[in-house]
Amino acid sequence: MMSRLGDMTMSFGFSLSLGDLAYLDGGWYVTHAGLVRLASRRHCAGIEVQQIVESCDQSTGRWVFKATVYKSPSSKGFVGYGDADPSNVSFLGPRS
Repeated sequence: MMSRLGDMTMSFGFSLSLGDLAYLDGGWYVTHAGLVRLASRRHCAGIEVQQIVESCDQSTGRWVFKATVYKSPSSKGFVGYGDADPSNVSFLGPRS
């Protein structure tokens, strides 16, 4: 638990005191505030996040999102997908 916290704070500059990370159900998770601060440090121009509703299942705790990150106002952005549900998230929390 503590080594994962150390990895996240050293690799990405996250701060517990600023609320960048939350400990939930045995794992460390990056908060919205943490993502915004990371994006600012990495000079991102914008992030758009969309829930992929057809892939989500509230009854089982499965959530899927599409994120598009823009490095500059004129960039086309790059896309990544992320999901979390009790079957694929280890007790260490999500990987960055």
